[in-house]
Amino acid sequence: HLHGESLAALVTAMRNAAKQAQVSGTQPADAARATLAVLSRYGSEVALHEPVLQIERLGFFTPEGEFRLSARIAMPGLTRDEMLGPLAMFSLARQLDASADLRVDAAVLDKFLAASGKREQIEPQLQQLEQQEYLRRDGGAFVTHIAFRSGALLINGQPFRRTAAMPAH
Repeated sequence: HLHGESLAALVTAMRNAAKQAQVSGTQPADAARATLAVLSRYGSEVALHEPVLQIERLGFFTPEGEFRLSARIAMPGLTRDEMLGPLAMFSLARQLDASADLRVDAAVLDKFLAASGKREQIEPQLQQLEQQEYLRRDGGAFVTHIAFRSGALLINGQPFRRTAAMPAH
């Protein structure tokens, strides 16, 4: 659910900025700054109209099992005054209401880890996430519910705290 006029203005401005960068041979860093300026100017108008992005089901089936994701992102009640000044990003984070549910069959994850060649690096991190109950088992699958509300990140209802298993980079 997006406000049509403000979304159309954002898309048009993004296209124009991309064309201008291509025509003038703009350096990538300058093009990125121009894109951020467009997002700042036109994206705020989209945000002021209480946007909602909802993905009811995104996934795939393999012979090993299923991967499934659902998500909802909304920004209710944001005011124009909150979008102005140096605290705009704080206001956006405070108003953001997002959630996601992830389910992946263990056999699918196992095949992915085997194919990546990083099983030895990732498995201890997965075990630690499971011990912290950020990742749970449901039969033969791993599941998690992630929510971001009022500026707080919750995983399976618990506040998220960065650990050694979750590098900052």
